[in-house]
Amino acid sequence: MSNKSKPRIVEHDFTKGIKVTDHFIMRAHERFGLRDLHDSAKNHDYVTGWVQELLENYDEIERNQNNDDVLLVKCRQIIVVYQLSKRQCLTCYPISYNNYTKQYDTLKTAIKKRELKLDDFTAEKVNETFINIYYQEARRYAKELAELHAKIAALYQVQSKSSHNVVIDTKQETINQINSIIFEIEDKLMNIHNVVFEEQERKINV
Repeated sequence: MSNKSKPRIVEHDFTKGIKVTDHFIMRAHERFGLRDLHDSAKNHDYVTGWVQELLENYDEIERNQNNDDVLLVKCRQIIVVYQLSKRQCLTCYPISYNNYTKQYDTLKTAIKKRELKLDDFTAEKVNETFINIYYQEARRYAKELAELHAKIAALYQVQSKSSHNVVIDTKQETINQINSIIFEIEDKLMNIHNVVFEEQERKINV
């Protein structure tokens, strides 16, 4: 394996063989457009070969902060979640996901504060803060979501005009990745919305 100039937090030799879970295969199809061969064994071999090539040429590895048995392997803008003890790949996602998951601590903090016994004045101020956070997030991501949907529309236009199957397959892979990012953003916004407004909705329904 060639040495890379980019420093690694961890190093690992994947050339001794790896396994993939059914969940990993499903995510590879869904998020990176890998062909479904409609045969379990063939799909397993095909996806294993795809990820084996990725892992043998990785860019950087981080150890999971919450589990020393799990590595986060970065390769070609893809994160592969790898379990050391079983030498298996658990899931995969675009590296862009990291940009949308780092702020979940804000949501956890909001939930924790809601559990505290606050006086009416303080509770009202806390609720106002949470509402502002939600609308700030909604505005911030609205522009990004619009841009992502525009990219998908442009890719579909290319597909509709192309006579080459390989072009359609390549564009579909990108569409799948963008759709996964859109889902993550919308899911995050919905979670924040539910936390922020659950108290108001509870009072209305009492």
